[in-house]
Amino acid sequence: MGWKKYEGQELYGTPVEGDKNASPTKWWNHLWLVLNGWKTVAVFRVSQEATERGYRVGYVPFDGSAVVNSVVNYHREFRMRVGHEDCVFFAVMTDGREAPLKLMARADISDKLFAYAPLH
Repeated sequence: MGWKKYEGQELYGTPVEGDKNASPTKWWNHLWLVLNGWKTVAVFRVSQEATERGYRVGYVPFDGSAVVNSVVNYHREFRMRVGHEDCVFFAVMTDGREAPLKLMARADISDKLFAYAPLH
């Protein structure tokens, strides 16, 4: 389980502007930022088809190497942490097709309005 390099079809994804209040990401502070520094999340919604079939979430960070989470999701909405740099987020259904994402909101990680959505 966890994040691994994405090696599927070409992706379009959904671009999200970085949180300029967060510290810039460096190789030496990345883990600390993930656990403590990124306070903004992007809330996404996938299609009903993706919810029924299952999908994996992923992102293309500022260095351009796409990664995907190995956990299959069945929730209609989910949250992704937003770092300092701009990023592209995506979802891939279990059959390999990209699931369209709708950016529902940007919120604070502690916002109770979106607490129901799994955080990745």
